[in-house]
Amino acid sequence: MGKSSHKLLGLNFQNGIELVGTHTLVTKKMFKQDNQIGSLFQISAINIYLGHIYFALYSLPLTEKMRMQGIFLDIETTGLDFRKHSPVEIALSIIDLRQGTKIASYSSLIALSNEEWSKRDPSAISINGFTQQELDNAKDMRAVGSEIIELFTSVGIQRGKSLFICQNPSFDRAFFSLIVATYEQEKRHWPYHWLDLASMFWVRAVREWVLPEDIDKGFSVSKDQIAARLGLASEPKPHRAMNGVQHLLACYEGVVGFPQ
Repeated sequence: MGKSSHKLLGLNFQNGIELVGTHTLVTKKMFKQDNQIGSLFQISAINIYLGHIYFALYSLPLTEKMRMQGIFLDIETTGLDFRKHSPVEIALSIIDLRQGTKIASYSSLIALSNEEWSKRDPSAISINGFTQQELDNAKDMRAVGSEIIELFTSVGIQRGKSLFICQNPSFDRAFFSLIVATYEQEKRHWPYHWLDLASMFWVRAVREWVLPEDIDKGFSVSKDQIAARLGLASEPKPHRAMNGVQHLLACYEGVVGFPQ
């Protein structure tokens, strides 16, 4: 992305952020009376069928509609162990899960100290192709975390109306918590649940694509193998975070889709 500046709700964002449209944060609470939805809101629930997973997506008769938002996220790192290795790049796109439209996106490189770089796993660097020189002018992790907090606040990321979606949440969540601390996320009531594409694919595969007698033979749930099943290209190499997010989105659309 170019080094342009964007404004939303009076907040300035530099470099890695793209904001789509304007968003009004609605703070009124929905309530129930005698098992009926209160008269302030008229809600129509749309269920996305994914095995036993359902997302309840609501349509509100307000000037600016509240949306169920998916945070599609990818992180490139210097290795697999968050206790030893470091994130070097993060990218995310915030998507309206009913319509599939983009609300905002963010990407940034993350600076490393010489000591942090010295702990890199060569096999990880061979996958993402980063060099220390590329990271020399990157933002420090605290600044990246602050920008993500500002962005999430501006578009109304909240538990119950937002979800993180990744290929491998056990990996991405651990490194994301180095960028924005776990208790900071909790204080801001960010989504607790991180959904993974591999489980979504597994449900579709077992129900529709794999014969019962073939399940014991095993099959891969890597993102590239999921893409191949969907007739999509593999993720471009070397891996970069925003490419990973775009590939994740394409696979999600093929496996789950968007209701509207």
